Amino acid sequence: MSAQENQTERAPAAAERAPPAPKQYFKGVVKQVMDGGAVVIRGPPRNGPPAERILALTNIDAPRLARRPTPSNPATEDEPFAWEAREYLRKMVVGKPVLGHVVHTANREYGVLLLGEDPETAVNVALKLVEEGLAKVRDNCQDKTLQEAQEVAKNNKVGLHGEGYADHVRKITWEVENARSLVDKFAGKPVSAIVEHVRDGTTLRLFLIPDMIHVTLMMSGVRSPGTRLGPEGRPDPAQ
Repeated sequence: MSAQENQTERAPAAAERAPPAPKQYFKGVVKQVMDGGAVVIRGPPRNGPPAERILALTNIDAPRLARRPTPSNPATEDEPFAWEAREYLRKMVVGKPVLGHVVHTANREYGVLLLGEDPETAVNVALKLVEEGLAKVRDNCQDKTLQEAQEVAKNNKVGLHGEGYADHVRKITWEVENARSLVDKFAGKPVSAIVEHVRDGTTLRLFLIPDMIHVTLMMSGVRSPGTRLGPEGRPDPAQ
């Protein structure tokens, strides 16, 4: 065998022994949790408002949240445990630094979300959801860690693997017909609420809990600069 042939023989073997390329992560801070399986991540500001991207968690399916009615579509209902999954994820990651790794793209980015700034010590968010029974592993998932976590959740009958589904679906009031009666009902007392969306510095959309009443709140006595929407319905940084 010639030296050239011998070198050709060794090349594929060397390639097979080469370690896999390290995962490429992007850094950011979670701005919003859309549901139990998708988050909005804000990047660092660069000459203007920071860029945002949506990352859906790969290999898992989280229950879908109810959607409010629109002129063309009626309201939808929560899938069981959708609210619990969203709230669990919101409390875990909103406002905290994360690492994202995009696995594939199909209408949106799908990937791995790690809570923390070091891949070696950060928490796998999808794994935590599966352990709590708040998301199910997809049938085509090859991740043994996720599969094993789901088996444990099934054996412990937690979350989606338990019973009493009807107790884990919200009854939502999307439209308040008489705002004055709602004000009178609470008689000036503080009301617990969860912020769903901040439209601008003084206008928010809230869920009053535990009654799950959806309201838009405008702060009294103050005013903030408004944010104009661009052609795609998103805030326009130029405005």
